[in-house]
Formats: sequence, structure tokens, C-alpha cells
Amino acid sequence: MSHNLLYKLEKALKKNNNSKDIEFHCRNFLQKYPGNIRVSTILKKVVQQQATDDILENKKRIQEYFNSDQIEKAIKLSLDMLLIYPNDAELYGALGDIHKKSNDFFQALNYYKKAFTVNNHYEKISSKLYKFLLTHKPEEFLPEWSTGFELLLTNKKYLGHTKIYMIVNQGIQYLKKNSDFEQLSRIVYTHGSFEIDINKFNEELTQTIKNKIINLSKLSLLLMCIEETLICNIEIERMLTFFRAFILLNVEDNEFVENIKILIEKLSINCFHNDYIFYISKVEKEKLDKIKSNLLLKQNDHTSNNSVKLLCLSMYENLYNFSLNSKINLDALPEKIKKLCIHNPQREKIISEKIKSFTVIKDKTSIKVKEQYETFPYPRWSYTDTYLEKTDINNYLNSLGLQFPNNNILRKDIQSLLIGGCGTGKEAAEIGELLPNLKIKAIDLSKTSLSYAIRKCEELKIKNVEFLNGDILNLEQINKKFDIVVSNGVIHHMENPILGCKKLIETLNKNGLLKLSLYSKTARKNLVIYRNKAKTLNLHDANSLRNFRNEIITDNNTNLNWMTKISDFYSLNDFKDFICHELEHTFTIEKIKSLIKEFNLEFCGFQNINNLHEKFSNYYDTSKYLYDLDYWEEFEENNPETFKSMYQFWCQKNY
Repeated sequence: MSHNLLYKLEKALKKNNNSKDIEFHCRNFLQKYPGNIRVSTILKKVVQQQATDDILENKKRIQEYFNSDQIEKAIKLSLDMLLIYPNDAELYGALGDIHKKSNDFFQALNYYKKAFTVNNHYEKISSKLYKFLLTHKPEEFLPEWSTGFELLLTNKKYLGHTKIYMIVNQGIQYLKKNSDFEQLSRIVYTHGSFEIDINKFNEELTQTIKNKIINLSKLSLLLMCIEETLICNIEIERMLTFFRAFILLNVEDNEFVENIKILIEKLSINCFHNDYIFYISKVEKEKLDKIKSNLLLKQNDHTSNNSVKLLCLSMYENLYNFSLNSKINLDALPEKIKKLCIHNPQREKIISEKIKSFTVIKDKTSIKVKEQYETFPYPRWSYTDTYLEKTDINNYLNSLGLQFPNNNILRKDIQSLLIGGCGTGKEAAEIGELLPNLKIKAIDLSKTSLSYAIRKCEELKIKNVEFLNGDILNLEQINKKFDIVVSNGVIHHMENPILGCKKLIETLNKNGLLKLSLYSKTARKNLVIYRNKAKTLNLHDANSLRNFRNEIITDNNTNLNWMTKISDFYSLNDFKDFICHELEHTFTIEKIKSLIKEFNLEFCGFQNINNLHEKFSNYYDTSKYLYDLDYWEEFEENNPETFKSMYQFWCQKNY
């Protein structure tokens, strides 16, 4: 073996600044000594690095062309690179951006979709496609746009709850442009209210509706949308309510229901998500009673039509309770419905029996609130919003745009967090996912809510959250202090919110942080009339809540434009919490100032939700007034819907 050749190669490697030189010496060496493993490995690495450097340099050049509006050059170089690297998602994404900039939206969408197809794990592409679909809305129904929505919903990994919700509700709005949907919509609205007697439709109209529903049941985007999450649009809700009623009242038509079984399944899942909030007409109630009686009489009959009837029934109620009161075999139901309606409740029942309580709940108001959430756990959620990389608590706090008067809290190792009133655990799960090194205790009055929370955390493999049953008024019985206490939408449901706040603060360590979310009196003034009316009614069961909500919808004096923008309006359990809660206090910024003063707290800022800080900056200098509650008070006065989702703010304990 030539020592001279080996010497030259080793010298080139030591310099490590000229890959071409290293490649030359490697190839020269291998010509004389082919098969040398060490040198072959070096050559392979060098060639790979050169390719990486080449593509990075060209991507940089593409971006420069893009920034300087040299569109043709950017397109040509991107396409040339794709000939060499046909599976590079970033290059397809760049072409999508270039064509979007040129207002060539069809090509832009095609390249975004191609990027997603070659690499659906590339997070930036998911974000690009998401923004594109929410920004660009064609005037007619186009299959190309549909497949864009479908791609995102098929690959939900990088979306999270909020983005899934946005895509679904944008997608379902887009589907209104479909000709079959448009025609059915005209039929529905011709007949006015939700109280439609479909039995009065003539034969021709009935057949037309059947054909339209069959056509729509073949639209994969429609099926995806109604399966994924809540549909928050009254017009669409009216359509889905009509679909459900029409299917139920035509369940004896075997050919029709067999053709749309997949639609029935997806509607059942959607109705489970919304806690069966859709209005039920008298005709539907009568039909449901007949179906139940028929199923109970033929409990051992597993014919196809009986299976479909059972599936239809699952559009109207959770079959778990029905199965407990009968010997009906539910094995014929689709797997996802069995999981949602049977297996999950069974698991939650087992969990509920094992939940630890740190106190006996004795307060009268607490008992009433507990009873509400045992019957109407809030909220029912499927996905978290944590799709970002895991982080630590200090980075998380720094990302919130807050100011901490005593920065010692950020210099020490924050280890513990308490959630006072965790409900069904969505927030606990999100914090637990995002901050895996943080020890979290989450408490709630309702074991039904807690069992849901525990089951979801089991599914998500979140192990740093401990759930306990008990009352904030008895927090001292936990016998533990925390670095951070979070209580969102809780103390305003207590008889004495100030006492509740005191109990939370007492559990904080020195310089500890408190996050509170409280109802705004200004933002909720439109609800007062309905809350007052709800107090006079006996709204403790699903049917009375549905009827009251329908009354609100059909009341011409209702400010639906405001109310129906709130997602809590579209789920029965959420609606109960939203308008018909057992007890509710509202706050003003003046009251918040008073609370902060009473407990010697320092205001750290409102959480920047929905670009709140940016909106504030349109009125005031944020460098001076972002943490000044006097200016926020003035801001809310001029923008009364600012805190419609609640005041969400942080404070720091001064002792």
C-alpha cells in the first residue's frame, strides 16, 4: 500500500477545509487500492456533505430570488433542484410560496400538497398548507381545495386542537358551495324552523333528498369534518340536524340507509362530541321511542336493519346507558362508536372508583357545582394544543410576554404546579405534555370530570400529572406548597370568589405565580337576559337544555352574531356551563385591581391570547402601558368584546 497516497489523504483530512481535495485523494487512493473500507467510508461522507452544501446553497439562492421578486429564476432553480432531489418537501414548499406570491393559487396549492405527500412529517409544510387554506377561499366548490383540507385532517400530528377546529369549520363552510349541499340547504330553509315534519314531504321531494344525501355521503371531506370536532355554525348545524331527522324517519328504507351507513356513523360521532345538542322534534321523539321498543323486543335479532336502527339511535344518545338497561348486543356497532360510547365510559367508571379524595365536600355551593359537572362534565375534548417541542418552565414563562417584578422565580428551579379546578383535564394534559419535568397536581370537585381527565392522560402517556378530588376551600388539607397555581374559570363559580382566591394564594411558595381566568362583566352583558331566564326554568336535564337553546336560536331578538361565535354554544355540556351554570359572578378590571391589592400581589400581565397585546398596541405604547391596568380598563371600555373568553392574567406573590 502506497504510504505517500495515505499520507496525502490524512493531510487533507486534518485540514478539513476542502472537500474537493479530500474527494480527489480518496478517489486516487481507491483507484490503486479498491475496496478499502476506511477510505470508501470517508469518500461517501464527503460526497454526502457536498450534496448537502450544494442544496443548502441553492435553497439560499432560491430565497434570494424570491425576496427580490425574480420569480422566473426562483421557479427554474427550484425545478432544477427537484430533478436531483425529487423528494425534498422544502423545495415543493418553496414553489408553493413562489406561486402564491404570483397569485397562481392553483399551482401554489398543488405544490403544498406535493410537499405534504412526499413528507407529511415536515412541520413547516403543515403550517404553510394550513395558512393557505384559511386565507384563500374559492368562489365555488373545487376538488383541489377539498384534497388540501383532507391532507391536513389525515395528518393531524402538527395541528393541535385549535388548528383542527379551525380547519374543520373552514372546511365545512367551504362544502356549502357544493351543488347538492346548496340545493338541500334551500329545501331546509324553505321549511323554516328545526321543528320539521319530514313525513309530510311528497314522494318526489323525499326521493330528491335521499339522492342528495347519498351524494354527500361520498364526500370524504364532509365525513372527516363532522367526525373530527364540533361544528360551530348555526346554518350547518341546521343542515346536520335535518340530515339526522330525515335519516331516522326513513330508517325503514333499507337501500337508502345501507348507502349512507358511513354518514350515519360520522354523524353519531359528531353528536357524541357535542353531547347530543341538536334539537329533537316531536316526530323524531316518537320514532325513537318506537325504535327502542322494537330493539328491546328483538334483543337477539342481529339482522342488518336492526343494526342500522341501533346505529341511528347512537346519533341521539350515548348507548352506554342504553346498554346498561338492556341485554342488547352492541357488537354490531362500528369500532370507533363502541370505543367512544361503550369502552371509554366503562374505563372511566373503573377509574372513578379509584380516584383519591383529599377532603369531604361540604360547602353547599360546591355540592351544587359538583352535581352539575357530574352530570355535564366540561369540556369533552379529543386533542390537546401541544404539538410543539417539549420545553422547560422558564422558557415557557418567558414566552408568555409577562413581567415578573421578582425574577427569583425564574432563577430557581420551578418544580411544582397546582391546577385548582381542572375539569376534564385538557389544560392539565397540555401543561403535562409541554413541561414533562414539572410535577403537577390537578384537583376538581367532580369525579366524572376527573375520570375523563385521567383516561385521556393515560391515552397520551402523560405521567407527571396527579389528579385529586376535592374542594379549593379545603386546599390546606393537601399540606403542600406550590411554585405556580393556575385556576381558570373556577373561582367565579364559588359563593365567595375572594375566599377561593385566598385559598389558592395560601398554597403558593414565596414569590410564586398565580394565573386566574375570570368572566368579564362587560363581555358577558349580552348573556344576562338568558342567564336570568335560565334561573327561572328547571334546566337540569338534556332535553330542557336543548329546548331552551332552540328558543334562543329562534328568538328574533337574540344577538346570535355574538353568541354563536363562542364554541361553548355548540356542545350541550358546554352550553350548560356557558349560560345555565348554577352560580356565576362576573368581574371588572376595577375588581381585579382590588383583588390584587387585597392580597398584596403584583400584576404580571394578561396572557397574549388571540394577539391581545398587538391589539392593545394599536392604542397605547406597550413599552410603557402593557402592564398598567388603568389603560387596560380604558381599552376594554372601547373594545367591549376583548375579554369574551375571560380575563386571563398572571400575578406574583410578594411574600
